[in-house]
Amino acid sequence: MLVVSQFTWSAFKPQKSILTFSTLLISLLSFVASAEPLLYKAQKGSQTLYLFGTVHVGSRSQQAINQPVEMAIKQSDALILEAELGGNINFPSLVEHSVRDVLTNNELAQLNEIASETQLNIDMLKSLPSWQAALALQQHVFTALDFHAEFGVEHQLSNWAQTHALPVKGLESLQFQIDLLANQPQGGKQMLLQTIEEWPYTENNILCLIKSWSHGDVANLEAMLHIDSDNDDFYQRFLIDRNKSWVRSLVTSSEYQKGTYFIAVGALHLVGQESVVALLKQQGFIIEQISHSKSAHCSMKTHV
Repeated sequence: MLVVSQFTWSAFKPQKSILTFSTLLISLLSFVASAEPLLYKAQKGSQTLYLFGTVHVGSRSQQAINQPVEMAIKQSDALILEAELGGNINFPSLVEHSVRDVLTNNELAQLNEIASETQLNIDMLKSLPSWQAALALQQHVFTALDFHAEFGVEHQLSNWAQTHALPVKGLESLQFQIDLLANQPQGGKQMLLQTIEEWPYTENNILCLIKSWSHGDVANLEAMLHIDSDNDDFYQRFLIDRNKSWVRSLVTSSEYQKGTYFIAVGALHLVGQESVVALLKQQGFIIEQISHSKSAHCSMKTHV
């Protein structure tokens, strides 16, 4: 499932000139009050880290800041996001590995069917690098479901921080995230092919991801993680390498050595054997889950 659920982005609107990017994938609806998105407390010496799992778009009715989250963030010296929202982003000036150059005729025919169904401009899609085309398709589904980045968890947390004069920091830059996407092999061909292959199930999978996030369903989130691991390069570069980089920064940077910090990252970064939670535990942090998890009673679909 290559919705980039572990990334940060906002309304992604591919144009021939430039794209507006701020935070990548999904945070959403409170389905039941008794189930909560994942929230952990990691403690070692004079350092306390609250780890909150997010998805990066949401609905108008979404309320991500529940009582446990507010209690944790009120105790914190700073809010730390995957990347600070806003700021300038430079996109590659030249399109390398455009869709029309990397897909076979059969694959292009499949994309053409999707473009007809969504009323997206097929010539525009074929002119883009594959990673941008994949995100354009995913963004179409988010919009159709009325999910938007401006209602996502990161924006809610940032607004809370601004109102309460809490500093906001980023673990990486938005430019880093764009470069990571742009530098995939063959311009992200595999990312686009997986999006095309799973297209019939995209709506089901997005809704299941959101529901699993809102319930803190660790088993379901880990299952989604294993689906992403089918693309070894994507899994390593977008999840594992970033987890390790973040933990290294949190553990070694003088900026975070003392105090309490509220860290909000995509929920898939908090599950699995090489998650941020697992890596901090390896560094000697005592881990406590504060949130209450429940089964989401849904499943991902990837094959006929």
